[in-house]
Amino acid sequence: MPSLEDLGLAFEEAARNRWNGVVEQLSHVDMINLADTLTGWAMARGVSREWSARLLGWAETMQHMADKVGPNWNPPEPQQLSLIGVLARRLRR
Repeated sequence: MPSLEDLGLAFEEAARNRWNGVVEQLSHVDMINLADTLTGWAMARGVSREWSARLLGWAETMQHMADKVGPNWNPPEPQQLSLIGVLARRLRR
């Protein structure tokens, strides 16, 4: 299993486009689950303050997107998923 630092690096790479296409890939519930997961990672023991700030910022972004699309948002399944889309689907399990 990757370390939190590895996950943070992966998210930093994935976030370079600042969440482009996320709304088209994630349902409202996916966004909320991802925001909660990011918050949990930010609070994990051993995470630096810098990474906590990044993770909390991303969690807030996810929450704002979920609020914007509303609780009934459930887009059709895309043909190709981003790293964020793949992670969100893993969190459904």
